[in-house]
Amino acid sequence: MIEVTINAGHNNWLNQEKLRDALRRVYHDSFSSEYKVIVPTLLRPKNTVRIDITFKRDNQKIAVEYDGYWHYINTRKCIRDEKKKKALEEEDYKVICFPFYMELTTESFSHFFGKEVKGEVVTIRNIDPKPLPHGFNETEWMPIDFCPKGLARFLAEYESLPSKIQDDITVSLKEQAKLVGMENVVQKEYWEKLKI
Repeated sequence: MIEVTINAGHNNWLNQEKLRDALRRVYHDSFSSEYKVIVPTLLRPKNTVRIDITFKRDNQKIAVEYDGYWHYINTRKCIRDEKKKKALEEEDYKVICFPFYMELTTESFSHFFGKEVKGEVVTIRNIDPKPLPHGFNETEWMPIDFCPKGLARFLAEYESLPSKIQDDITVSLKEQAKLVGMENVVQKEYWEKLKI
C-alpha cells in the first residue's frame, strides 16, 4: 500500500502545490519538473503550453491541471482551457483537471488517477485536525457565479463523480444556501440535478 499524508483543511486548504507534492510522492520515479510543453498550437508564444503537473503512468503521459475558480467564471479562460486540452491530447497526453471545489482524498485520488499504482493501493491520509469535505466550503465562488461554459463544465464534472463526493458537494451547497439563500448559490433549474 502507498500512503500519502497531506495537511489540508479549514486553515490550510488544498492547492496546486499540495496536489503536486502528493502526486510527486506517488509517482516519484516518473514525475517531471517540466511545466512547459511544446505543442503545435497558437495558444502561447513559441507554441508552449504551461502544465501544472506532469508525470508518466504506464508509459502514458499525464498532464494535471489544478483549476481554480477562474477556470469557471471567465468564458475566455474556459475557451483557452478547451484549446489547451485538445492540443495536449493531440500530443498523446491524458489531461486530468482537478477542480478547486474538490479535496484530495482516497476517493478523489481513485476517481482521477486510479486506485492502484504499480499494483499498490493508494491511500490519502489528511492530518489536518479539521479537514474539509468536498464542495464549496471555504470559497466565495458558487455555481451561480460561473459563466455558461464554467457551469456546464461543473455540471458534467458533478455527474461523473462517485456518489459520496456528489453528496459532499450537495451538502456544501445546502450549507451555503442557509447563509445566502439557494437562489444565490446555484440556478434553480439545476437544483434537482444537484439533489437539492
